[in-house]
Amino acid sequence: MKTFILTIFLMIYFTVSSQIDEYQKDIIDLLNVNGTAQKYDFEYEKLMVDLNIKVASPDTPDTFWKTLKKDKDEKVDELIAIMSFAYRKYFTHPEICELYEFYKTDSAKKMASGTDELTSKELEFISNYKKSNIAIKVKKVSAEFTKDSLKISKQWSRELFTEKLGVLAKAGYTK
Repeated sequence: MKTFILTIFLMIYFTVSSQIDEYQKDIIDLLNVNGTAQKYDFEYEKLMVDLNIKVASPDTPDTFWKTLKKDKDEKVDELIAIMSFAYRKYFTHPEICELYEFYKTDSAKKMASGTDELTSKELEFISNYKKSNIAIKVKKVSAEFTKDSLKISKQWSRELFTEKLGVLAKAGYTK
């Protein structure tokens, strides 16, 4: 219940706030470049597939699904805004900027994707990064940070599932 209230408060805060501070903006930029936003974009789609397979009646029209998914960008943006508080808890503004500078590089993008082979120069760049103070800190806070971010994402998923299930039920498209 506390998490739900926190989620509502944060959503209202970001809706009412006409400007976000630079720290917040930089965290959001980091989450967009390090793959976090894409991860939750995928999670949104996965949740919709789960609803379609497990809950929705077979005769649910495609137009209904398109309408149901129209808020995807908004829902992912809300999660990213809330997730930024976990980053604020563990990383200072200058550290966020350091992380952003690393993750915006081609080497980091290739490393994160795991699909492209890295050149020796890229491997050296990543090796040097792993020796940096920020990389050491990331490793140090990783367990606690992961707990916090998982708690946030699980709450988001539960609330999203419940909301979409309600819309399906209200429209009469459940099994």
